[in-house]
Amino acid sequence: VPDTASALLNFDGISYAKGASALRQLVAWLGEKDFLAGINTHFARHKFGNATLADFIDNLASATDRDVHAWAEQWLRTTGVDTLAAHTTEADTTWSLTVGHQGTRPHRISVGVYDHSLDTQHGPTPLVLRERFETGIPEEAPVT
Repeated sequence: VPDTASALLNFDGISYAKGASALRQLVAWLGEKDFLAGINTHFARHKFGNATLADFIDNLASATDRDVHAWAEQWLRTTGVDTLAAHTTEADTTWSLTVGHQGTRPHRISVGVYDHSLDTQHGPTPLVLRERFETGIPEEAPVT
């Protein structure tokens, strides 16, 4: 980039929204504990200085067993969108959820199972969280 004015042209609402989304998925994929450990290492190593994306990824990788470099390659250096679609089946008193995935990026999602509350003072049918699952897409088995 020849100058700062040209660099600023590369950042718009889409860039910031995509960056925020990628960081949110990175936190979900790594887990908050490992993400915070990696980010704290990054800040400690680079306080009062500059850092590169490679420095950031290396510091996150030092805090986890997950392949953060592969994640960065798939999420930050490829184009296109991934689509996740939830599909549920129910038989008697059991249910099953599968998540279809079109795309190449790994995802980590939280799935909440809700019941209708018996407390009618807070509206007609408020929902109450019964259970929460976390699963990886595509590497982990469906939630059942």
